[in-house]
Amino acid sequence: MRKIENVIKEVEVYLAILLVAFICIISFMKLIMRNFMSSDAAVDLSDDISKIIPHLILLLGFLGSSIGISRRETIQMDVLTRLYPPKFRALFIRLGYIMLAIMLAFTILFAYNSVSSMQDVKYWIYCAYIPVFAILLIKSIFVQFHPEDEDVEEHQVL
Repeated sequence: MRKIENVIKEVEVYLAILLVAFICIISFMKLIMRNFMSSDAAVDLSDDISKIIPHLILLLGFLGSSIGISRRETIQMDVLTRLYPPKFRALFIRLGYIMLAIMLAFTILFAYNSVSSMQDVKYWIYCAYIPVFAILLIKSIFVQFHPEDEDVEEHQVL
């Protein structure tokens, strides 16, 4: 199981790198087509690229969140937790992960409702990845509650 998790983590990193490169390339293509080509096909393709880019950026956000959670390198708002003893810090960390899991459950629900109503439209292809990556993020959160590494004692919670 641990080997599969490591492979998934590696695939997520490479996918994020490829996605950033792809976004840069198609953004540059859009710029060239919009400003230097005046044909209707170029304008239509540029409009299609404009519709795809926000979805790719959302996908990149999901990948980045999943990678950050897997590496335990997420941004944490710890101003209040520093004021309390370590026992309460662990409670705040756990509450944060529970809130994130609830948010992701709603993301899965809303994404499924969005995708299921648009299956006859090509647009649903762009949205189909949202539930998949929300599930990957939930997987990463559960890894936080069951760490198997030796160097994560500081992340152990109650």
